[in-house]
This record gives sequence, structure tokens and C-alpha cells, in this order.
Amino acid sequence: SYPNSSTSFSFALRTWGPGRVAQLQLTRRQLGGGAYTGMYLCVESNSSTTIGLRGATHSCPLTLLPDGSLRLCNGRSPTLADTPTAPACPRGTCSCPPPYAPPDNWVMVPGLGFEDCSASLQPLQPTPPPPPPAPPSPWQPATAAVTAQAAGAWAFFRLDLPSGSEAGARGWAELSVTAVAASQGDAGGSLLLLLRYQQLPSGEGPGQYDLTSDPTLSSSSSPASSSPAPAAAPLWSTTRTARLSLSRSDPAFRPGTWYLGVLNRGPTPLSCILTAAVYGCPNNCSGRGACAADTGTCTCSDSGQQPSSSPDCSSSSSDLSLGQNLTAAPSAFAYDRIILRGVRQQLRSAATSHLRLTAAFTTASSTGETGAEGELPGWVTARPVVLVAPSANTTSAGGGFWPDAATAAAARMSLSEPRVAQSMDVGSWMISPEDDSLHLLLLNPLAGLLQAGNTSSSPAAPAPAVPAAPAPLHVGYWVVVEVVGSCLANCSGHGACDTGSGLCVCQPGYGGGDCSVNLATNTTVGGVCAPGSFRPRHVDASRGTCWEACAADGSGFEEGGCSDFTCDEAGSSGGGEGQQQQGRGPLRRRGGAEECVSDACVAGNYTLVDEEGGFACVRRCSCPADGGACGLEEGCVPGTVRCLGGRSWDASGERCVESPCVEG
Repeated sequence: SYPNSSTSFSFALRTWGPGRVAQLQLTRRQLGGGAYTGMYLCVESNSSTTIGLRGATHSCPLTLLPDGSLRLCNGRSPTLADTPTAPACPRGTCSCPPPYAPPDNWVMVPGLGFEDCSASLQPLQPTPPPPPPAPPSPWQPATAAVTAQAAGAWAFFRLDLPSGSEAGARGWAELSVTAVAASQGDAGGSLLLLLRYQQLPSGEGPGQYDLTSDPTLSSSSSPASSSPAPAAAPLWSTTRTARLSLSRSDPAFRPGTWYLGVLNRGPTPLSCILTAAVYGCPNNCSGRGACAADTGTCTCSDSGQQPSSSPDCSSSSSDLSLGQNLTAAPSAFAYDRIILRGVRQQLRSAATSHLRLTAAFTTASSTGETGAEGELPGWVTARPVVLVAPSANTTSAGGGFWPDAATAAAARMSLSEPRVAQSMDVGSWMISPEDDSLHLLLLNPLAGLLQAGNTSSSPAAPAPAVPAAPAPLHVGYWVVVEVVGSCLANCSGHGACDTGSGLCVCQPGYGGGDCSVNLATNTTVGGVCAPGSFRPRHVDASRGTCWEACAADGSGFEEGGCSDFTCDEAGSSGGGEGQQQQGRGPLRRRGGAEECVSDACVAGNYTLVDEEGGFACVRRCSCPADGGACGLEEGCVPGTVRCLGGRSWDASGERCVESPCVEG
């Protein structure tokens, strides 16, 4: 029957916008292997359009050019030049020359691009240092450019890794492969790196790769590696950088030939620059330590910090003094813990004083140069984040359901741009009751980000054939916590606020805690307070302040009740407004009760993934009728659980487990 938009059709192709040419290519297998003698074609347009149609068949994969001529095998098959009119593909597959030919031991998998010579296989081999007696020196990285890679297309590269003994002798501890967008025009794509031993990666499913740059896949789809993804693994969606690493100690490591697959998962073409680097120590010690290449271990520099808890020096713990800046030099750190100890007793008045956290980050190239080389490209949206943790036990980089992982933090603040200070008010309730300290965690999602040398905004700007190795971007920061006082009613316009004590200094003729009482019209004699004034009394357990009013006769403050009850401040300033919503919500009063609560979520449904990435489900956020804090209900909404990463239900139907392999 004739197809149209309302009846069934076998294949469809749509084009819009500036696109004036569209091609629909069908293989013999798609057309039933010759079982059909013809087809019906329907073309629809939503405007008055003149449409020209051309069609062609050939034994080779083809592209129909605008002038009506055919480009067979992407113009790369050597047999076409010899016999341009004869069938060049007796089996429907091109005879592709290097670098468009697959490896000799290739197990043929359709769709990778070797049938029509659209995929390439090239070396990406770091250069080892000269053997002894030459002095020790680092490996030289290898680079390659992938230019205008079409949506859904692959590019492949070969790497040869030495055996364990040879690797140790030549200072080889870790292979790091990174892809970075070549230009502003490549910011809209989506790129994935896949690494596989002795065979080409063929997809994102189980058994089709050994390592991947996507942390959501590496823990579930690849049985070959038990190593977790890096804590700050860069994501293409926010940094336009993809990275994977293979260490000599990884269970997946085997000496010999490895193949790297570069897959464009986005809807538009993109170009990128690939770098394969060999380090003598994990992550090259994150720029924070010295590498002992003979043992493959880092000696982390302290720089006023406590010893790093990670073997690659990517995390550290530092003590912060109230009112003093803590500065960290640029490096490739993943996250740092910062502790302000014994801070509660340093607050002059818990009712009228609070802490103000101010932080900023800086960027620099790995050579230490700031300026243009350290600027973030416009398409990089990830930014460092400062978390305020309610206790020492929650200063970890992840875990739990989202947004549960975020609600483990009392507050969070994203740093918007390099060298731009952001501020956030910290209430006394955010101070840990366990050790009377303020615990901060600074997360760096830019760890592993590289800067390509070509940052042209034109998508047509060609990448060099052998580009220079992109320089790693290092991130530094400074942070300070100060005591800030806030005065009642801003002193009512009749006084000055002492931000150190949080008390008003009233103008002559005015009195009261907020300078709102006109002493000339108040005739109370012998009173201990001015009628109309208020005295603050902080209630730690309720995270708020009770304002006790002065009695009408001035005899004293009414201690039995609260004229008003206000919650501790948990907002932000200096450009951070609204960022509190990303973690736990700001404090609010629970109905008419003298108690403040913080919502963990906004009423509604959330699709969440468990901490091991095994399944996703919908959980409901509900808010109690008495005005209590909103929170996620226990358990998933029935019927919403689905397994992820190739997992399937077990026999009981209660858990997602790894699917059994298929024999063969």
C-alpha cells in the first residue's frame, strides 16, 4: 500500500531548517534480500516546495551526489580506479585500503563503518623513553584529530601496551586517553570513548567493550573491569571532555593490543582532539605530588594540607581558621575536605550572628600559566561546587539516591566563573554537633578537563593533521569563613548595625533592640526595657530565634512566649541566590509552631537511580499536613522499577542482577 504519515511505513527520513538535501540509504538485507521487486515512496512537505528525486542502486555502498553521480565506498576503494564501471563489491562490502580497513583478526560486526570505508583505524601510540643507560624521562603523548565525525559514526585507534615487567622498567603505570572538543561548533554533540582488548569495540552493550568514558556504563555493562570510575570523571555534556584510564594494577589490564573506539552519540557532526598519555603514577599525581616511577607511587605534597587519602593525590583535607583565607594552588584535584574547628563558641550571639562563606576558583594550564590558556571555553558548563556538610561522616563525594546525595549536604554553592567570588550565609544549625566544627567539601568536576589548541567558533575550521597535545586544565581556589552580624529590622532606619556583634547602635532619641522606640514619646519611668522593643532568644533545637517583647509597662521582657519566631538564615548572596534549592531547602517555619524545618525535596515524583546504578524507579516526595519537612517516601512507587545496564530481574522478581552471558 501507499505509505503516508498516518499509515504504516518501513523507513522514514525527515529534514528541516537549512537542510536542502536528504538521503535514505537501504541495504539489500534491509529490503528482504531481493524478495521485493519494488517499493512505494511518499514525500510530504509542510510548505510549497519543489522537490527533485534521484535514485540509484549498486553492488557497493554508495552516496548519491547532487549532480547525480555516485560516490562508491566513500571514494576510498582502490578497485574503483581500476574498473570504475564494474561491480567493485561482489558481496556488498567494499575493499577498503588502510587506514580504512579493519584489523586482520576482526570479527565482522555490521554498522561500524568498514563496509563502506567510512570508519578508520589509525595508531595512537605514546612514545616510550629511551632505555638505560639514558637518563629517566617521561613518555611522550600521542595525539590525533577526528574531524567532522558524522552522527552515529565510529573512528578507531590502536594502542600496544607492554607487559608488566617491561612496563615497570619503562615507567609505565597508567594509560590515560582523553578526547576534547576541537571548537565551539562541536559543543552540541555527544562523544563516547570505548576501549577493548584485541577486538574492536562494537557498541555499548555487555561484552562489547572493556572500559568506557561513561561512568554510568563502566560499573554495569563491562564485566572485564572491577575498578570504579574516577570520582570526578568528566562528562561530555558539561565539560566537552571524555576520558578513560587503564592502570597496570587494574584487573582488566593485559599486555598486548588494545583498540580504542570513538563514537559520536549526538545528532550532529563533531570534531575532537585525542590524546593518549602514559604516566608513571596514577593520574600523574594530580599535579600535587612527586612520582616515583620505579614503584608507580605518588608522594603527595602537603602545602599546608593533611596527607592525601587517595593514591593519586586527588583529594586532601585542610584546616581553616576563622577570618583567614585558605588558598590552594591550581591542580587536577577531584575533591578537598575543609574543616573549621571549634567554631560555635566563636559566634558572639547565635541569635544575631552567623557565618558567611566566600569562595572563588582560578584556572591555569598544567604549565602554571594563567590568563587565556587558563580560561574556560564557553561550551564548558561544569563548575566547582562548595558543599556544607552537617557532620564529618557526610563529607564524601557521592553515594545514595539523588537527590538524597545532595540532601546529605546542609547547603551548596556553585562557583560561577573564574576569579568571581561567591558568598553564602551559614546558619549555626549547619555546624556539626559532633565536634563543634564546620565541615566543607569542595568538588571539582573540571578534573581531567583538557584545553584544545584550536578553539575557533567556526565548525568548519579544520583540525591539524597531527595536533599539539591539549594542555590539562588545573583548578585552584581560595575560601574564607567570617562572622557576620545581622541586626533586627535593620535598626529601623534609626541606627547603625554593628555587624561584628549583631547589635544596633541607635541614634539619639531612639531605643529598643531595633531602634524603633521613640524615647521622646515614651514616658515609661523606671522600666528595664523600652515598650515595643524585642529581645532575641535563640533556640538551637528549633534552629530559630524567639523574639520576646517588652511588657507595656517596661518592667521586663515576656519570657513565657514568643511575639515572633524567625528561622536561622540559610540563604546565599553574592550571586548565589536560589542555589540553596539544589541541596536541602532553606529553613522555614513549621506552620504556627516555634520550630523550623528544611525540606529535602519539592512535592512531586522523582525518577531516581540507586547508588550502584543497578536500577531506576520513581519515588514520591510528600509533605506532612502539619507543615513538617517534605521528604522522599521510603521505597519506590509500585510498577516503576526498571533494571539498568543490561541487568534483569532475578527469579524472585525482587532484585536486578547481572544477566547471564550468551554461550559462544
